[in-house]
Amino acid sequence: MASHLNFWVRARLGLERLVGRIARSHHTQALALFLVLAWVIRFSGALNSLTRLSYVGDPNDDAGQFFFYFWHFKEAVLGRRDWFFSDHFFYPLGVELAQQDWAPMPSLLALPFQVFGPIAAHNLEVLLAYALCGYAAYLLALRVARHRAFALLAGALFTFSFYRFEASNGHTNQINQQFIPLYALALVSFVETRKMRHAYMGGLWFAAATLCSAYHAIMLVIFTPLVAALTLGQALAPGGARILVLRSQGALWARFVLGAGVVALLLLAPILAPNWEAIAAGAQALGPTLPVYAADLLGYVTSPHWYGAFRPMSDEGRYVFQGYGLLALLLFAVVTAHRRTGAGVWLLLAGAFFLLSLGGTLVIGGEARSPLPFSDLVAMLPLGQGFRVSARFATLVTLCGSIAVAVTLAHLDRQVLQHRSTAVRAAVVGALCLLPVSEAALWSRAVGTARTYPTAVEPIYHELAHEPGTTVLDFPLVWETHHKHLGPHWFPRKRYLEALVHGKRLLSGLGDAIPSASSEYFLRLPLLRDLHGIVDPIWGLAPSTHEQASYVLAFLDTRHIVFDSGPMPTPAEAPPVGLRRAWGRKALDLIETLVPTAPLATESDFTAVRVRAVGHAQPAVHIDFADRSS
Repeated sequence: MASHLNFWVRARLGLERLVGRIARSHHTQALALFLVLAWVIRFSGALNSLTRLSYVGDPNDDAGQFFFYFWHFKEAVLGRRDWFFSDHFFYPLGVELAQQDWAPMPSLLALPFQVFGPIAAHNLEVLLAYALCGYAAYLLALRVARHRAFALLAGALFTFSFYRFEASNGHTNQINQQFIPLYALALVSFVETRKMRHAYMGGLWFAAATLCSAYHAIMLVIFTPLVAALTLGQALAPGGARILVLRSQGALWARFVLGAGVVALLLLAPILAPNWEAIAAGAQALGPTLPVYAADLLGYVTSPHWYGAFRPMSDEGRYVFQGYGLLALLLFAVVTAHRRTGAGVWLLLAGAFFLLSLGGTLVIGGEARSPLPFSDLVAMLPLGQGFRVSARFATLVTLCGSIAVAVTLAHLDRQVLQHRSTAVRAAVVGALCLLPVSEAALWSRAVGTARTYPTAVEPIYHELAHEPGTTVLDFPLVWETHHKHLGPHWFPRKRYLEALVHGKRLLSGLGDAIPSASSEYFLRLPLLRDLHGIVDPIWGLAPSTHEQASYVLAFLDTRHIVFDSGPMPTPAEAPPVGLRRAWGRKALDLIETLVPTAPLATESDFTAVRVRAVGHAQPAVHIDFADRSS
């Protein structure tokens, strides 16, 4: 008995020591700090809103589809859905998820939170991503600058920069940038130690970054040779044995690329191999839009509060403002670079990605000035044609600039501040760390309300979803088809959220690339083909089309039609409310000429009607796209 008691006593003491050691670890403290900062700055500390609000954008915009992607990943893990395909939008054809911003890695990180529901799972994953971004940048800065306080500052500058906050609005995969600094850390560690384990870790982080966004993969593909070139330039000291240096550096980088590449390929092959054709087709389809989303030069120094003077920069593709705190510290790093602070490499990297962010056209204040070659250079890379938001290279500007700031301030501390009194040194270091973070916090709180949206699903959708059979929750009246869009001109992506609550389906959708068969099929449907022109003054349809439309409705087993009470907004601005109501009346009149209906619900933004029986119910039909007659 005594021996058993001694065992449990020793086990408890050992566990207490382990917990204490973990709690005292700078890793735990840094991660906890960034978790608290993210909770306060980004989520305003509101616990009860995690299940009711979206903190990454309007569910009717891009944010809505990420709720669906997270839900679909959970369903795939449980064996209820296909990993790479879904017919929950573009029903009944479906779409290859590899062509979308599928974001499997963020979906994996959100998996443990799915027990709290799809909204909370999404928000908690975003909170975790913010904390991990700060922690990863902290580790990189600590390795390079070897100064904990300024490494924390670098993590905060990267994580809570204005650019990340604004550009990731609606793009959960762009919030999950924690693997970019982790890859850079592995690369730097390999250069310093030449140990292959760091190359293997680089491959792991590269694969994880790729599964967040293909944008991240292209960034790292460019980042690696730039670091190699700068490292080689440092090694080629005047008077040295240049041939030996070239051979040594060549062998070094060959080992890194081989080690990291093998690991990344092994991890990515199960996903990329079966979907490569779809991914390549999607990237090819997106190529022509590359120059549209280049950064505006004034966007780097223009506060979002100045948008009245530079209206064209309000588009998120041109938004690259980093914050005045980071800009001031970065300017200080540039001015003092001649003192051999060690920040030169990181400043050059930041400068290179600054140029790449300008894309194919120099834009100043919303006006195109002169052509640039950077988009063409990126397009030469594998899948580079799909890099249609050149401004996202500003992510590396922020990261490399933050590391340069940490290195510069660490040099300042060692050369100047350590000779001062402890109080003076603590005051200066504290002010340098707190001021930029305070700026981000104040700005985030000022605009946070405008970036927070309700996610409640209207009661009518719950009612429709409980209907027997396969319920399709929308029936769009306006259809357009181009390289990435099938459905209404303005597709309310909150439909994704409404669909996943009960696992129902959508006829329309929005994706990064859509197979041509989808467009051909929907255009061949008589009802949808004729309604494609509903935005024109011709509202009526021929009697023969009415009859065809009835058959189509029965063919799709349509029981309800839910449509917006107003017209789809134009790209510039939504029409007046009066016009919206008039359009809604026209839409209802048109539907009533096609099929007999009964009112079901009318809300401020939509109207729902029940479709009465149209003749005999049609049996289920399977469409064979190899046989056009089907």
